Amino acid sequence: MPIAFECGCGKSYSVPDDLAGRKTKCTACGVSLVVPSANAPEANIEDDAFRALNEPDELRPTWQPQPKVPVVQPIPESPRVSDRARDAAAEAERQLKDEEKKARRRKKAGLGDDQPRGFAVSRGVIAGVLMMVGGAVWLVLGLQFNTLFIYPVLLFGAGAVAFIRGLLGHSEE
Repeated sequence: MPIAFECGCGKSYSVPDDLAGRKTKCTACGVSLVVPSANAPEANIEDDAFRALNEPDELRPTWQPQPKVPVVQPIPESPRVSDRARDAAAEAERQLKDEEKKARRRKKAGLGDDQPRGFAVSRGVIAGVLMMVGGAVWLVLGLQFNTLFIYPVLLFGAGAVAFIRGLLGHSEE
């Protein structure tokens, strides 16, 4: 004899006896159902409460628990820590004022932050000077031994070109 039962949404089902105790889903509302046994008693108040909990209900509140925010207790500071903090803050303020003074002096002198300061020698200038010195030494040593080479003159000339290119800011490439 088939088992007849009903979903909470009102949809009626009739299934064979061998499916008693198995789980199924309602095709109308999607709620999970358990097929009752053939000799099961009528639904009691607990079954009705269970069905009410599983039914979608527009009147049911949609409250979600909020994550707990930890309460941070202030830690009392010892006098030494607060003195160190005060001294560090005062030092930082002094350094900031010094930097502002330096910036005003640079601005007054016509130097902006984007202009280079100090003396810098490029690698091209250094290489050119070394090549010219090497060529001059080679030429003098050659003249001492009554031997004249063309290579020292070429080395001196290449050094002069590298020196001038370095002064003008051209790259060594």
